[in-house]
Amino acid sequence: IPWKQWGYQVVGQASNGLEALSMIEKELPNVVLSDIRMLHMDGIALMENIYQKYPDIKVIILSGYNDVEYLRVAIKNRVVEYLLKPTDMDEFEATFLRIKQQLDSEKRREEEIEDLKKEAMEAKDLQYGRILNELLRGDFFDDRYLIIKDELGITFHNCVIAVMDVQKAEQENVLETNLLSRQSNMIE
Repeated sequence: IPWKQWGYQVVGQASNGLEALSMIEKELPNVVLSDIRMLHMDGIALMENIYQKYPDIKVIILSGYNDVEYLRVAIKNRVVEYLLKPTDMDEFEATFLRIKQQLDSEKRREEEIEDLKKEAMEAKDLQYGRILNELLRGDFFDDRYLIIKDELGITFHNCVIAVMDVQKAEQENVLETNLLSRQSNMIE
């Protein structure tokens, strides 16, 4: 099977269900291809464990059993594909390529969400900076405080602002510290 060509890297092979579960716990793969009948832990118990512990892993069952009960359990455990042996190589390839596209789409969506979270945090940091500047200038004490505190979820009961400018004095090689502080009691 040309796994690399299909966009996959095989991280391990197991000869039974217990070995497979141990390997899954260690490697955390994106996709697991499993048989139903295995020693020590069958495919049904394996897929149930995967679904409970690692719901994001895509499970594909390759089985020689066209059993309604197996299909029901597979659906219950969100198996993405149930292939019957012998499986046509074209069907096998199409299945893995479809799952690869799905994984790529999910990854792009996760990256977009992370980018949005990062942008939101940066915007919030800018908002905090703007509030700090307004507090330092003394022009923040109006009705906008009530709006901003609710939007950002911040409350000032006692506010002490200290701005420190630490500079190295060239001739004396001593740190010079300038401190500006302003303390205000604000009523919520």
